[in-house]
Amino acid sequence: MKGIIIFLLIVIAVNCEASSLPDFPFLLSTGEARLEVQPDRVEITLTIEEFNKEPNVALKIVNERALELIGISKKYGVQHDDITSYQIDKRIRRNRGKSYEDLEIIGYEFSQPFKLILNSIDRYPEYLEELLKLKNVDGINASYDVSNRNEFETKLVILASEDARKNATQLSEGMDVRLGSIYALTQDSHFGSFFANFGLKKEDFDNAQPLPDNPGHRLGLFAPKSISLYQTIYVVYKIKP
Repeated sequence: MKGIIIFLLIVIAVNCEASSLPDFPFLLSTGEARLEVQPDRVEITLTIEEFNKEPNVALKIVNERALELIGISKKYGVQHDDITSYQIDKRIRRNRGKSYEDLEIIGYEFSQPFKLILNSIDRYPEYLEELLKLKNVDGINASYDVSNRNEFETKLVILASEDARKNATQLSEGMDVRLGSIYALTQDSHFGSFFANFGLKKEDFDNAQPLPDNPGHRLGLFAPKSISLYQTIYVVYKIKP
């Protein structure tokens, strides 16, 4: 049966340092729960980069682009506390010789990472499009979340626990054994690294035509339609003699 591993152990004195199994008959049950929910916030990470022969020029461009990034973010409702900037990194770039030895300096590379949180998922496609058009921006990555995280975490634990109890009961009845008390339990949650299921905008679906009949229409960027939340519970039951 899916999600069930059973150990019917005869109590034997075994000297095994690598094992910490209980010294009584037990049953290990796994319970799983999954929810598909619509995200309402997105966390975006990116890096502003510039390479130039003159370090003062490269630094100036990075600072100007950072101000432009903040201005765009404010337009879409990103608050001051939801913008995190990190230390600017400076690296010297040199030519390499035939033996890969360092030669003359060819320029300087400046970079500054940013993290931005957008609490309006409906505005995300337009916001992302502006970020993609912004010069000197590299490595844009987005992760999706829900603001009422605790509520869903609690629900997932309850559902996974019920599934573990149901699986344990079914297996014990099938094996003609009686469940005893719970000896141990633990959980394995996946909340934050979601697989986002993206939905197509209705107007993009309606306007989509095979090229070249409609060469001027650009398919818009999507906001995720749903994200998958997971919870797994492992429960060790004692088996009554």
